[in-house]
Amino acid sequence: MLYCMYKSKNAPLEDKDMFKILIVEDEPKLREILCDYFLCKGEEPYEAENGLRALELVEEIEFDYLEIHVIEE
Repeated sequence: MLYCMYKSKNAPLEDKDMFKILIVEDEPKLREILCDYFLCKGEEPYEAENGLRALELVEEIEFDYLEIHVIEE
């Protein structure tokens, strides 16, 4: 199991009050905890329960960061 955080090439680190973060996690409770954490930090989290939903959201919204849960078997 591996967690990765990717920063968008277009994400400015300065002059931004809130970052759009996509959280991709199949476990509902952990996804909720991560979203709550980023909300408390003043960020704007979005959640996807799988890769397909994540791709749909990426096509609709320009995210600053992606937090992805990767399972290696």
